[in-house]
Parts: sequence; C-alpha cells; structure tokens
Amino acid sequence: MVSDLTLESGRLVLAAGETISDLLFLRLQNINAMARLKEPIMVRRFASRPRTN
Repeated sequence: MVSDLTLESGRLVLAAGETISDLLFLRLQNINAMARLKEPIMVRRFASRPRTN
C-alpha cells in the first residue's frame, strides 16, 4: 500500500486512516536513533485489526 505523507508546519503527516509499512516504520525509528533531531520523528505503532464488513 502506498500512503501519502505531507509536510505540514515542518512535520510529516500521514493521512487519517492510512498506514505505513513495517520497513518504513523501522527506518523512521533508525533515523531517530542515529540523528539527534531537535524534535524526534513521532511514530506510533498500532496493532492491526482484521476488517469486518
């Protein structure tokens, strides 16, 4: 799945309800660990729930 990341007020924002891949999640975590950013990249991980119709 491809998601749109937008830059708003200097922050990367993911559209509501969108998800990122595990690989991108891990890369963002690695950037936080390696780069000493003034404001760390905020990434929250939610357990995926099966969709029901």
